Amino acid sequence: MSKTRPVSILNINRKGGHESIKSNHQQIGVVVDGDCPSSEQFLITSGHLKLFDEKHHWLITSLSSTVVNKFEKVALSINADIQIAVKNSTTQNWTITDIYNPASEYGGSLSFTKIGDYSEGRGYNARKKEATYWTRKNMTGVTFKTMVVLLAPFEGTLDEYLHNEDNRNVNTFNRFQHKLLCFCRDYYNFTMETELGKSWGYPYPNGSFDGMVGAMERKLIEFGSSPIFVREDRAKKIDYGRNTWSWKAGFLFRSPKSRTSIEIFLKPLATSIWLITALFAILSIIILKVVTTFERKEFHESVETSWSLSAVFTLGAFCQQGSPSVPRMVCGRITAIFIFLLSVIIYQFYSASIVSNLLIKPTYKIGSIKDLVDSPLKVGCEDIIYNKDLFEHTSDKILKELYYKKIYGKGNTSHFLLPQDGVNLVRDGGYAFHIEVARAYPIIEYTFSDEAICELQELKLFKNTDLYTTYQKGSSFRNMLETCFQRIAEHGILYREIKYWHPRKPECIQSSKSFLTFHVGLDEFYPALLILLFGILLSLVVLAVEKHVKMVKSRSKQTFLKLRENIIPAGFLFRSPKSRTPIEIFLKPFTTSIWLITALFALLSIVILKVVTTFERKEFHESVETSWSLSAVFTLGAFCQQGSPSVPRMVCGRITAIFIFLLSIIIYQFYSASIVSNLLIKPAYKIGSIKDLVDSPLKVGCEDIIYTKDLFGHTTDEDARQLYQRKILGKNNNSNFLNPEQGLKLVEQGGYAFHVETATAYPIIEESFAEKAICDLSEVQLFRTQPMHANFQKHSPFRDMFDTCLQRLAENGMLFRERKHWHPRKPECIQSSRSMSFHVGIEEFYPALVIFLVGVLCSLIILIGEKRIKMIQEKQLFSKKKQMVFPFVE
Repeated sequence: MSKTRPVSILNINRKGGHESIKSNHQQIGVVVDGDCPSSEQFLITSGHLKLFDEKHHWLITSLSSTVVNKFEKVALSINADIQIAVKNSTTQNWTITDIYNPASEYGGSLSFTKIGDYSEGRGYNARKKEATYWTRKNMTGVTFKTMVVLLAPFEGTLDEYLHNEDNRNVNTFNRFQHKLLCFCRDYYNFTMETELGKSWGYPYPNGSFDGMVGAMERKLIEFGSSPIFVREDRAKKIDYGRNTWSWKAGFLFRSPKSRTSIEIFLKPLATSIWLITALFAILSIIILKVVTTFERKEFHESVETSWSLSAVFTLGAFCQQGSPSVPRMVCGRITAIFIFLLSVIIYQFYSASIVSNLLIKPTYKIGSIKDLVDSPLKVGCEDIIYNKDLFEHTSDKILKELYYKKIYGKGNTSHFLLPQDGVNLVRDGGYAFHIEVARAYPIIEYTFSDEAICELQELKLFKNTDLYTTYQKGSSFRNMLETCFQRIAEHGILYREIKYWHPRKPECIQSSKSFLTFHVGLDEFYPALLILLFGILLSLVVLAVEKHVKMVKSRSKQTFLKLRENIIPAGFLFRSPKSRTPIEIFLKPFTTSIWLITALFALLSIVILKVVTTFERKEFHESVETSWSLSAVFTLGAFCQQGSPSVPRMVCGRITAIFIFLLSIIIYQFYSASIVSNLLIKPAYKIGSIKDLVDSPLKVGCEDIIYTKDLFGHTTDEDARQLYQRKILGKNNNSNFLNPEQGLKLVEQGGYAFHVETATAYPIIEESFAEKAICDLSEVQLFRTQPMHANFQKHSPFRDMFDTCLQRLAENGMLFRERKHWHPRKPECIQSSRSMSFHVGIEEFYPALVIFLVGVLCSLIILIGEKRIKMIQEKQLFSKKKQMVFPFVE
């Protein structure tokens, strides 16, 4: 023998022989004299030391066939490589027999197979023609103990739950792994006794493990039915096998806004523009002050020349409110004209920026864990063992900062949530939740709106991690099961099961991105309210100051005045219907809270104006109208960009007016932006199923063809039956069964869904539909796309002949070519046809007319009431005059 192949001759009666067999060589051959009296005990000890494995190749020689009986008490497994050579005393040839036991530890029985012979003339002639685990795949039903980890609760028995594939998003990869083992169970003909575990295996302080890893460490189970992460401490206790599942997890969150509410109001114009605008406004106020002062001297009129009036005039112009008066001199009017021109230009740029910000909100980019720590988002994690273990043992500083800054709470549980609760917080916005995506995707698909799905972002805490099969340390069945998993992978079964068990990521439907609708809430709107509130408080302070100053002046004047006088996707085709009613178009731009707060501030403004005008009337002894209706007209006129019939004379009133103008211009911007977005890109009513079609406002019809009527006549689908009874069935059962041209014409007009074969419909649509109508087109299938088959007489002798021909057509690509030629293509939506033009009709506009009509009717009713009250008052006055007695005057 060469030096690379050393040979040792051992006496099995001496101690230490097994230590030589357990050497570190890759492959070891062992030849044993089976007729030796101590050979049986030697074989039994070798079995206990697990020396009958893939590494050790055994040859047992004997002169008697009874040598096989010495293996009755030997611990053997399916991976044993043992050959017994028995000499034939007659022919002097040796018969070679392969011997193994599928699993002697679990009650398996010995199996013998003759594989060849040996003779001096032919030599050693014993070769296995097939793979070991293929020939030994019948394990005779031995039972293995295993454990599956299921943290989420379930109903029924464990076995029933593992074989039930409902709610695949719960305990996903554990049930997936168990199903793979069931394939191997059927392949090798063994059975499994499965236990329920509550932990994959984490170390105790003494170094031992709990859960599934601990059960394998203590030899309680042979292998695990749940795949787990590879960890160094676990690898010392168990053996890892093939990776079967890719564990994908990360933080899910909706893209936060990149701007604060203050920035929305200030960013439309650069700082330099704001400063220049303020400078020009101050300059305009000064010029108007000079002009009004000169006019007063020139024309000797009672022209007010106060600074506050000039400020009201200028800021009113910038807020599109008009002016209470116009300068008489040409220089003043030129100033007013250019103030108006500057204000309208600034107004256009400012409103356009507000619209763009609300239509396409810039997002806050979060690309790393550090960004997440610094973001305004709240953070939580799925309440599961490995998440807590990760944060407790990580050495990453950023992860520790994230944990202690945003996740850690009282009892270390406040931000560890159930998947449903965490994903619901993500849907509401402002929250990032760490969860396995296979658990989250189904919840997202069923509960999130299309807009929320499009805004969804993922941030991985770590790379996708593979989960591996696990076995007892030194398990004899590891290679057997690994061979099975390899066969499953090679035949595509593993890929199919992964695709079946791992839910797809919810798709962002691109058309939903065109739904540029929005709701303005307090988060965006509060700066405008703060401005108004500041103005109201300032006006009240100034009012108190003016009142105090007036009282001081009146006291100093009282003695002097007293000297003078007392003065005081076959399917249904339809155009996407609108998702909003006209009333919603008028009301939805603002949330309910904004409408209520705006109404509250409007009432507060009316009250303050009422107080100010009342005080002015007493103060200046002028015929100043102080009615509630005038204050209401002033306030609502400002909100409707109509200017004001008069301006308060006192500074406090003018401050109130200025801040009412500022609030009204901001509200006007947001409101008009929402109306614009709704008219430019009208959100579509989402119809994705037959149930949605039943509940929609669309009328429904079907192609007048036999199989459609037969389908509705015999279907057991409740939604289809309800659709037929509520929307299709008519007198004589044919009122909504139309020919394709008639049905598609109704589809083009809108408000109608028509069931027709797409091959029939597409050419008609392409020839007769406008481009906009094609872009609005949607499809809903009544049933899945059905293949149609060639047909023959029963037991026709020509069936196989024609099938062979059709198969050749398919293989040569002719079938695909003909199908593509005969089946018309789907009409394409040309994106350029999605123009931003629109027509406002009665359907969109009638709520405004209703509001106007209600106002007219209210005014008429109040007019009649006022007329009636006036007549009663005049009648009472006339009766009083009639009763008066006048003395005779000569």
